[in-house]
Amino acid sequence: MVLSHLLPFHALPFDGKPLAVSHTVSYLPSVNTLQFLPSSRRSTAATILAVGNPTGDLPAAEVEAHYVASLYGQPALLGNQATEEAVRSRVTSRPLLHFATHGKLSAEAPLSSSIRLANGEELTVYELMGLHLDADLVVLSACETGRGEVTGGDDIVGLTRGLLAAGTRAALVSLWPVDDVSTSLFMGEFYRRLRAGEDAGDALRIAQNSLRTMDEAKRETALAETLVSATTSTRAASAVRQFRLDEVSPPIVDYGHPYYWAPFVLIGRGWS
Repeated sequence: MVLSHLLPFHALPFDGKPLAVSHTVSYLPSVNTLQFLPSSRRSTAATILAVGNPTGDLPAAEVEAHYVASLYGQPALLGNQATEEAVRSRVTSRPLLHFATHGKLSAEAPLSSSIRLANGEELTVYELMGLHLDADLVVLSACETGRGEVTGGDDIVGLTRGLLAAGTRAALVSLWPVDDVSTSLFMGEFYRRLRAGEDAGDALRIAQNSLRTMDEAKRETALAETLVSATTSTRAASAVRQFRLDEVSPPIVDYGHPYYWAPFVLIGRGWS
């Protein structure tokens, strides 16, 4: 893959600070795609489909999805509830889609790259391109979901291409493997800002800077808000216990490193 497609421009220095401190940055897979994207619009609908931990090995992702759904007063599809049938029956009618799961990247067959679901099932790029998604924003909270095969025209064939081809106005995807816990904290702030009426690009910038400057006290406050919400669900409460173990077992890390705060990029049209 061409390195320029992996470069997080928002993390580059500008006046001595990361560009994301002062500028909202969004991306396109290629200039040609702009003419095919649906017109932007601000999402005022209070409906979201949030999918969390369908593979059973990402407790922080399960807590994350439950919290995100709770901000909109919606139930989340968690664990083995998130089958392909359950996702397909809901995915075309929600303006906001959030997937906190594994992404599978296939360099040999880019159209086979997929979002992993419960019971070993998945949604591939090829299948996504066959759906009609009237979605303002799709968030793929997983590792390397913004990567893919670069074509001769410098376009990328991957999950983002499938989502845009299906009608999605914008996608939030990652450029490299992401940390489970820091991503959950990041997504919590992103959706709080989005729910409060921020533009998707501005919500992303604010969440990036929030995580970048997060100290231990702020982290505990953010964790508490996320975890209290999750404990209202019996299923999510069990994930909370494992989430806590995962969060405290490693040494405290510096979220100011771009690895933690800079992996996600907004591709496509935001709203204004």
